[in-house]
Amino acid sequence: MTRTTEVLLSAGIAALLLAPAMSDASTLYCVAGGTTATCTPSSPTPLSSNFSVSGGTASAVAGLTSNPASLGAKAIATGTGASNGYATAKAAFSGFQVTFSGPSAGATTTSLNLSLSGSMSPGSSYMFADLTLVTVLSGSQGSVTGNGSLGLSVQPQPGPFPGPPMMMTSSSGILSGKTPIGGTFSTPALSIVSGDTVLLDMSIVVSAQCSNQGVGCTASADYLNTLKFVEGVPVFNLPSGWTANSADGSIVNNLLVAVPEPSTCALIAIPLLGLSASRRRRAS
Repeated sequence: MTRTTEVLLSAGIAALLLAPAMSDASTLYCVAGGTTATCTPSSPTPLSSNFSVSGGTASAVAGLTSNPASLGAKAIATGTGASNGYATAKAAFSGFQVTFSGPSAGATTTSLNLSLSGSMSPGSSYMFADLTLVTVLSGSQGSVTGNGSLGLSVQPQPGPFPGPPMMMTSSSGILSGKTPIGGTFSTPALSIVSGDTVLLDMSIVVSAQCSNQGVGCTASADYLNTLKFVEGVPVFNLPSGWTANSADGSIVNNLLVAVPEPSTCALIAIPLLGLSASRRRRAS
């Protein structure tokens, strides 16, 4: 093994050992409201008073470990007795860092590939469910915001002899045409220069509500842990000669990579460090 190879191996091991599970600049955030609520990574935080939270369950999760851009939220509204049901949940993170490199003094544009999957389930008439998504890419050349929404409503048909309830779906923005399950999509394009560090902010909000007509009601929007970077394809859309790497080690050469657990890194490092020491003894 040459000295150059040893240096490269040592550098690679150091990078694996020092790579954090998530970017130090990233802030995770989630809130959930309903009769019961769960929120990861933090404890449930009451929603602001402008939300009329009542019967139902809600949960939200935001994580940057197994998938660097994994967000999810779920809301189930239930109406019983004389009450209607309403529940909402939000998950978000901010400050996820990505560094872009290309030709010296080069400039281009880039957008992020994302996937979303989930469902909205009608339970009865007077039922509504919706999802709102916001992405923000910010760099030295400015920032771009991508908004998208999905919606589902079930309402009785008007008239003196109403037929079966009508189901209506909607979609807009970067989620246009994805009703109501989701799919793959891209954010708006951001102008960048070589060496630029871009910050990604992203949030997802879901809510469900139903009107109890004396027989009980349910409504749900389930997108828990389903908003992610697209795996198996370039994370960012870039021209030839450009690449992207994340500050937390989860994006290497514009592809998602698994970051080994610290214990795994140590097991790899021990024999390599021993090999390096052995070579130094032979050289002396």
